[in-house]
Order: sequence, then C-alpha cells, then structure tokens
Amino acid sequence: MEDSLVFTIAKDTKIKPYDGESQERYLGRLVYSAMGHWLKVITLDTGNQDEVVRTKSKSYLLSRGTEILNNMILAIPECREWFWNSYNESQYKEEHPVRILRERMLNAGELIEADLKNNIGTPREYRKPLIENYERILGLGSTSNSDEFYIGVTRMKKSSTAQCGENAIVNSCEFLNWLKRTAKWETINDLSEYEFFQPLSKAAPYKSWINIFPDMESGDIVLGRIKLFNDLYEHYLLKLEDNQIYIHKLSSVLNEFKEERRILLALRKISGNVMKAKAEVRKEVVILKLFCRLPLVEERRFETYCWPQKCINDKINYVVPIALWGYFRTILESLQIEVKE
Repeated sequence: MEDSLVFTIAKDTKIKPYDGESQERYLGRLVYSAMGHWLKVITLDTGNQDEVVRTKSKSYLLSRGTEILNNMILAIPECREWFWNSYNESQYKEEHPVRILRERMLNAGELIEADLKNNIGTPREYRKPLIENYERILGLGSTSNSDEFYIGVTRMKKSSTAQCGENAIVNSCEFLNWLKRTAKWETINDLSEYEFFQPLSKAAPYKSWINIFPDMESGDIVLGRIKLFNDLYEHYLLKLEDNQIYIHKLSSVLNEFKEERRILLALRKISGNVMKAKAEVRKEVVILKLFCRLPLVEERRFETYCWPQKCINDKINYVVPIALWGYFRTILESLQIEVKE
C-alpha cells in the first residue's frame, strides 16, 4: 500500500527526489505538500452543516488535519521524524505539525480567514503571476493540467506572463537608511538594561549580542534590544553625535515582523562582515543553507514556494525549485546575504 500511495501522491504533485536525498526527507516533503492540499479540502467538509457553508474553525482544521496526517504516517512511517522531530536548535520550539502547516498556508493566502470569528476557507481558484514564466495557482480547482506542479504549500504552472506578483523586494541597506532618516531620536544616558548587536562577530546573529556598549564613531548606528519575557525583545537604533547617545525605538509592527533581522544584515554588510549562505544545485532543485533567520516577510516567501529540508521546523535549510532560484537568489542578495554556489 505504501508504494502505491507514494506513487499516486508523487504523480499528482510532480514532486521527485533530488540526487542524494534520503528517503525519509523526500517522503517528508512529499506528504507535507499533500497535507497542504488536504487542509484546503477539509474546509469543504459538510458533516451536519449547511452545504452552503464552506468555512471551518481553526480547531476543526487541526483536529481533522491531525487525523489525516496520522493516517498518512501509518501508511508511510518513514516520514514520521520529518514531521515530529523538530530542528535540533535551542531557539526552535516543537509545535504540532498541522498547526505549523495551517499557519503557513494562512500567511501564504492558500487559506483565508473568512469572517470575524476567524473561520477558515479556501480562496476561489485564480492565478497570480509570480516571476518570469511561472504563475501561482490558488484555490482547489482541477489538478489534471499537465503543466501544474506542487512546490512547498502551493501549486504553479508555466505562463507567458513575465511579471512579479509578489511584494517588492526590500534592500536591507536602503531600509536602514530610510529608518535613519525617519527615526525620532531621543537622548539616553542609562544603557544598563540593553544588549547590543556586534556586526563584526563571526558567530550566528543570535549569538552576537553583548552587554557592553560598543565603541563607535559619530554617525555610526548600533542595534540594541531589551528583553521583555521569554524570547520577546524590544529593539532600538542608537547613534552617537557630539558625545551624546541618541536612541530610537522600533515600532511594534517592525518588531512583529522581525525587521531587526534586516537591520543586522545591513550592519554586517556595512562593517565588511557580510552574512553568507551556501547553495548547491541538484538538477531540478537548489539546496540552500542559511546561517541566520530571515525577516518574516522573506521567510514566509521561502515557506510558500520551497520545502524545509531536514524537518517541518527547519528554517535554515531549504529545498528551492530550480525554476525559482533566480528569484530567491535576488531576495538573498537584497538582504545583503552573499550566496556561494
């Protein structure tokens, strides 16, 4: 049964293993994309509800999705660890894989919050230009088109439309310059509660914070933070002018979208310590290894169009479709991450 099921899913999704990929990782990302489709189908469950209703609560998707995933794992046990063995780093917390997938699909627009009660539905089928000769297909619709293929949590097909349907790519250094121009600076004397980012550190960014205010010249920018609780922080820009330190608090929106990651990438670039990434081409995919987390806007793009490599919670290693590699390489370069192939 397992071989038959794997063959059927692979045929429908057009997802193939890349050279050197382990069976466990291949089956993990294969079932991952299949589960994304199932979560959309679940929103159409009728049960005892009026058939006109085409939304379900988040808890319903979690419950039914868990049931389906458990059955998939029973049929394809090799994929179990890909879903349940969280990435082995202390900063990542284990969560339920169906909840993770549901939230990624909401972020990607594959699922939508349909009302004020946060009930979830599936958008009607429509096509959204992405880049060059590919377009994204949202909704369910027919999967019989031979040009359609699954990547990450979405579907795509070739198109004659040569335009980008995503948000504009933001350059990290330009973003920092904009912040410096628009910041509301205030004087500060007590820095005892702050930590400061070291742009010259060779360690991963999350290990590059110190309690001592760094030496700086007039006009330099320092990224600082104060710990609130758990792993939550407020972030600040600091600068030195006329022997006085000035500070600007980043807005709650910038904090929510982890824009401090964009700032620290710019600071590393300015300091001559540019962040690196490794990319290995394997015919139809590129295996990307990052050494830092990305701002949420970019991270969510990777989670939409790529697969986590090692497990569902892997936010450092991605399997990127070769068809979209140019697009994602441009994103990384705009973030001031140097890609080494």
